[in-house]
Amino acid sequence: MKEKTLVPDEDALLTFITSTYSPAGHLSKKTDLIRDEVIDSYGIIELIEFLEETYSIQIPDERIEPDSFRDVSAICALVRSLL
Repeated sequence: MKEKTLVPDEDALLTFITSTYSPAGHLSKKTDLIRDEVIDSYGIIELIEFLEETYSIQIPDERIEPDSFRDVSAICALVRSLL
């Protein structure tokens, strides 16, 4: 079984997003993932599954909104708020 990570790591999340979604151009922690079309609605669902499994959390439906997934920093803040 995969060991769970207790603290969100921006670099690890950035690596996951880069390897999973293969964005064109440079991707940083502050890249707007939605506006820059790095992830779409299906990508957000896949990202939610990754976060829930990796950090052993449940993301409530009311927290699934574009601002929560805007950039790597926002995603890490969401995860930290649910730990």
